[in-house]
This record gives sequence, C-alpha cells and structure tokens, in this order.
Amino acid sequence: MPHTAQDWPIGAALLQFPDTAPDGTPVQDAPAATWSAVLNEVAAEGFAHVDLTDRWLRPGTSPMSA
Repeated sequence: MPHTAQDWPIGAALLQFPDTAPDGTPVQDAPAATWSAVLNEVAAEGFAHVDLTDRWLRPGTSPMSA
C-alpha cells in the first residue's frame, strides 16, 4: 500500500552516531548489543524507522546475513 503525505514514515538518520564502538571495534563487527543500544536510543525518541547508512552498519554484509 503506498503512503500518503499524512502517513509517510519519518526515519531517523544514523550519521551522527560513531561507526566504532567505545573499544574501537567497527560497529559492523561489534556484537549486536553495541548497535542495539543505538537503535534503542533512537526508538526511545519516538522513531520507528531508521536510515541505515553503510558508514554505520551494513546489514547486507554482516555475518548474520549469511
């Protein structure tokens, strides 16, 4: 079903979040708990959608996608 101007989802950008965990591990290679914390923070602000930029997390190339 196509969206209208009234119900178009607004997604949070993730560009402002660092692409490395506090220990220096790239978020892409870090455990899910590392990036889950960021997604929980975004959800707590009321967002149900995010723009997964490939600088932050690349779900298509994660070991979990294999």
